[in-house]
Amino acid sequence: MKARNGDLQAAVLDVLWAAEEDLTVREVQQRLHTSRELAYNTVLTVLDTLFKKNLVKRRLLGRAFVYRPSDSREAHTAEVMAHTLDNGGDRSAALLHFVGKITEADLTALRQLIDSDDDKGTRS
Repeated sequence: MKARNGDLQAAVLDVLWAAEEDLTVREVQQRLHTSRELAYNTVLTVLDTLFKKNLVKRRLLGRAFVYRPSDSREAHTAEVMAHTLDNGGDRSAALLHFVGKITEADLTALRQLIDSDDDKGTRS
């Protein structure tokens, strides 16, 4: 079964988030754990697509580009959540469904974050 493009992009981002340094295409290729070995050009294409989407940054090191994520995994997740809310119709209904699906521990953490934010007066 062929991996979906979004799944492959997510896998490449996972490799970059796990790395402590910028990676070449070859290094990303070697660190990917997929059901089949991916061609160098496939990984290069995915990294180029992620670069065009501003999800990764790249810089020239010698004769090759090295790549790193543009944001942390957490910042990326928050951006995806915000985009989904912006395009998901009724925001209140979407938030209600989301809160209904998270664990009690996550709900407690969310309440604490909101209370902390309110105490600082930082929300608009």
